[in-house]
This record gives sequence, structure tokens and C-alpha cells, in this order.
Amino acid sequence: MRDAARTTLSKIAKSIDVKYISDIVRELAVTLKEGYQLHVRSATLHSVLLAVSEVYQPPKDIAGNEAILLPFDRCVPAMMDIIQQDIFGRASEMKEA
Repeated sequence: MRDAARTTLSKIAKSIDVKYISDIVRELAVTLKEGYQLHVRSATLHSVLLAVSEVYQPPKDIAGNEAILLPFDRCVPAMMDIIQQDIFGRASEMKEA
């Protein structure tokens, strides 16, 4: 079931515009936040990022200050929060147990 849901979400993320990736990341963080869901959240984020990386083409002529306004770049802090929680947070403690 999880694999089917993860694959479907990855295909959706790949087919819709990149500006909606922050919504996907936010919903992952809100809905998957306890126990085994933390591991599912990390695997799902990885799957979504792999799918988006196949089709994402960043704009060519963007200055450094304008890069933070790009949809993908705006959701990097939220993605990093999920990754840090997986490595250093409760998910990490559960992996060691």
C-alpha cells in the first residue's frame, strides 16, 4: 500500500508544476509525524525528489538574489527540516532502538 501511494505521489509531483512541490513537502510534514510514519515520510520525500529531478529544469539566467524566489528553492528549508529530523531527531532514535 505504501509503495503504491509513494509511487502515485511521485508521479503526481513529476507531472504538476514545480511550484506545488512546497505544498507536497508541507503535507508530508503535517500528516506523517509520529512513529513509523517518520520513516515513511523520509522515503516518500526521497521518492518525490527523485521524480521531480527527472523533469526539473532551473531557469538559466537567474541572479543569486533571485534564486531564493524560485519555487523549488523556497521549499528547501522545509525539506532540510524533514531531513534533519530524520538524521538527528526522533526517527534517528527509533532506528537505533
